[in-house]
Amino acid sequence: GQDYRKAGKLEEAREMWEIALGMLVEESGEGDPVVTTVLVNIAVLLREQGKYKESQKKFERALEIEMKKLGENDPVVARNLNHIGDLLTLQSKHKEAMKRYKRALKIQLEKLGEQHHETATTFLRMGSVLKAQRKFERAEATFQNCLAIRQKILPPDHPDLAESYSALAVTFQCQQKVAEAIKMRKMSLASILKHRGEGHPSLVREYCSIGALLRDRGRLDEAETMLDKALEIGTAEHETCDVVMGGYTASAYENIAMVYLEQGRLQDAIDANGESLKMNRRLVGDEHPQTQVSIGLHRRYLEMLVEQRNRQN
Repeated sequence: GQDYRKAGKLEEAREMWEIALGMLVEESGEGDPVVTTVLVNIAVLLREQGKYKESQKKFERALEIEMKKLGENDPVVARNLNHIGDLLTLQSKHKEAMKRYKRALKIQLEKLGEQHHETATTFLRMGSVLKAQRKFERAEATFQNCLAIRQKILPPDHPDLAESYSALAVTFQCQQKVAEAIKMRKMSLASILKHRGEGHPSLVREYCSIGALLRDRGRLDEAETMLDKALEIGTAEHETCDVVMGGYTASAYENIAMVYLEQGRLQDAIDANGESLKMNRRLVGDEHPQTQVSIGLHRRYLEMLVEQRNRQN
């Protein structure tokens, strides 16, 4: 199953795991520890395919087996609760997700203690839900809890800290705390550069985000430098990038177009926004809201070019 999954053959992987699951249950019963591992593998695969209802059934079955075997307050149970919470978050079922995360956190605090990496990650998950619910002050406090734990238990340059810095940066930005957001983004950037190198895809997100924040503050030259770096990495992976990384690359094109516009470089702005539009169309199609934004901006820039030429004539 794993070999098929690595090769991107998800249906074949699922079929192999389903066969293995049936054989395990028939031969050893649901108490076999491998049963829940296979169930979770199938559930994760289904989640990746967007088959959320089927995925949740597998996760719930794994949870039920673990609770019968280990009791309701075992850290393994907490992990399965978090899996279900993640699935619910993907479907924007935030209240239901938060219930699972709170149950998981209670178990982790009791069994693992506050200074544990799994406890920190559950705080991160809860913060993401609060952010999605636009409860930004509570999200910030929850992300700070995660960061505080990680800073105590991890080396100061550990790559997991970048995740916390990035999460806080988004929350600060939502609250118009631009200076704090830039600081967190730069800390995340430094961590990624040290541990993953200058060409790592996650740098596209950081360079793009810092560039956008600097543009908002009118620091156009600095913004252009950051966005150029995002595009250098993002365009190198243009044909193979996933929707998330591709989305940040498209956003970098869109933001650098705005920088060019403010610098009086209208044709460069049109060209850059055109690249953003092409990427969004390839990644998510014409009907996606972000593609519609790109289309609207492109029309506006073209109208400005016509107006500029009319004035010159």
